[in-house]
Amino acid sequence: MDTHKLTLLRLQTISGIGPKTLRQILKWADNSGDKLSGLFYLESDDLKRLFKLKDDTIITLKDSSAEDIEALASELYRCGVQVLACGDHAYPAHLLEMLGEKAPPVLYVLGNPEKLSAAGVAFSGSRRVSEQGIEHTVQLTQDAVKQGYAVISGHAPGVDTVAHRTSLENGGVTVLVLPEGILKFRLRAELQSLYDQNPENVLVISEFPPQMSWAAGNAMARNTTIIGLSKALCVIEAGETGGTLNAGRTALKLGVPVLVLDYPDPPESAAGNSLLLQNGARPISITPRAVLPDPLDNNPPDQTPAKLNQLSLF
Repeated sequence: MDTHKLTLLRLQTISGIGPKTLRQILKWADNSGDKLSGLFYLESDDLKRLFKLKDDTIITLKDSSAEDIEALASELYRCGVQVLACGDHAYPAHLLEMLGEKAPPVLYVLGNPEKLSAAGVAFSGSRRVSEQGIEHTVQLTQDAVKQGYAVISGHAPGVDTVAHRTSLENGGVTVLVLPEGILKFRLRAELQSLYDQNPENVLVISEFPPQMSWAAGNAMARNTTIIGLSKALCVIEAGETGGTLNAGRTALKLGVPVLVLDYPDPPESAAGNSLLLQNGARPISITPRAVLPDPLDNNPPDQTPAKLNQLSLF
C-alpha cells in the first residue's frame, strides 16, 4: 500500500475523524501526499483552526502509530482487500457523480474494483419481508439479471439477502455494500454455497474503518452509497419509518429513479410504500406479476452479466 493510502487509513481509524472531517483534510492537502503526511506534525492550535478537531481527537492523532497502521494494511492485503481513495482511476465515477463531495473518501473492496463502474440496480426492503414480498423480490431480481444489471444491496436479512441469493442463483453479479468495516464482514450462511460455486460473481465493499462494528448510523450511510452506485432503487417493502423509507427519500432527492411495489392491499411491512409513491416514486404493479422496467433509462447495460475477478472471503 502506498504512503498516501497508509495515511488515509491512519486518519480514518482515529476516533473523532469522520467522513466530513476526512474530506476537509483531503481538500486541504490538495492531492499532496507530503502535505497529508505532515498533518501529524501540525501544532494543536492549527489542527483546531483548520479542522475544528477536539482535544481528545488531537491527542489520539498525535499518539497514533504508523507501525500499527502498517500492520493493519498487511492484514487487509492478506485478506485480499484493496483500498480505493476518492480520485483513484478505479474509484466508481458514477458514485462520485451522484454524491459529489459527500462521496465516501475511502472504499475497501473485495474483488475487482473496476467492476464497480458496471450498471447496477439496488434492492431495499424490510428485514421482516412478507412472503409475497419475497416472491416479488425474486421476480424483480431475475429481471435485473436478465437485463444484465448487477444486483446491489446491503447484506441485511430479508429483502437484501433474497436479492443477493437470487442474483447468484441466476448467474448474475451481486454487490454487497456493508454497514460495518470489511474486517468485520462474514458472509451470511445462506449465501455461502452459492459463493463457493461462483466466487467471481460476488463483490464486497465498505466505506468504514476496517475494524468498525455495525452501527445504525453506518447502515444509513451505506444506503446512500448503495444508491450512488445504482441506476435505480427498487423498494420492495418500506416501513413508515426506518432505513428503507430513508433510502427511498434519499434516492428521490438525488434524482435516482425509485421503483416501488404498488400493493393493492399492502402488508404491514410495506406501510411506507405509499409515502414514497406520493413523493414521486414510480409504481410497479404486482399483477399479474411484478416486472422490472426495461430499460431503466436510456442507457441499458450489456446483456451479459459482468464477471468479477476471484476474491477471498474470510
